Amino acid sequence: MSNLASIIQKDPVRAMLYSASGQGKTSVVGLAATYEAFSPMYIFDWDLRIASLRATIPPAHWNKIESDPYRDASGIAGSAFTKMQAFIERIDPKFKSWAVDSFTLLMEGTMAHVLALDGKPANSVPNLKHYMERQTIIKRLITSMCAKPLHFFMTCHEDTAKDEVTGRLFKSFDMDPKLQNRIPNYFNEVWHVEIQQTTATGNQYMIRTRSDMTYSARTSFKTLADLEHQDKIWPKIIAERNITTPKK
Repeated sequence: MSNLASIIQKDPVRAMLYSASGQGKTSVVGLAATYEAFSPMYIFDWDLRIASLRATIPPAHWNKIESDPYRDASGIAGSAFTKMQAFIERIDPKFKSWAVDSFTLLMEGTMAHVLALDGKPANSVPNLKHYMERQTIIKRLITSMCAKPLHFFMTCHEDTAKDEVTGRLFKSFDMDPKLQNRIPNYFNEVWHVEIQQTTATGNQYMIRTRSDMTYSARTSFKTLADLEHQDKIWPKIIAERNITTPKK
């Protein structure tokens, strides 16, 4: 049995970042690896866009991120998902954090795996049974990753949803409807990544850490602002985690 002080000190950061494409999700994750608390980092590169980090990560930090591309090998449907499963079970203890980029493409890879298990080609039209099985497999996978003593970051694309009672439109997560209220529950941090236009300094890449009427978000860190600049969020989190719990 552990007391709250011990749990807070040891609990890894688990953050899900979502937005439209091109808003800077991958960059926010990559910036975490520039800090000793989160590096080295391993990234499951489902989007095949890891090289885009050259624009935001200084070359001196490139060796702190390791990655593999996750795409099915030619003629072997579902092989990328099987490869990921195997890596999760044998993760090198040198890594302090890992990331999935992105959950959207991971879902596609998982469906290819489900269809292969059913003896069907990857271009088959999935039925309800396939979708239900994918949901079960995905929840089991994320549970397994959260159980490891590593910081865990996952990117996801956004979708537009409608409140059936009020008719209000809001932003949700691009995933199976039955997963939209499940997958975020695995993460203490749910952030919306967005760009704010400015006239003097160009685009400002911001992270929304608390909900408003359009975006769902939450944080367990009291020092984070509702809208936090991507360059400031990791130093603030590290500083708050390093606060020594007073002794009785």
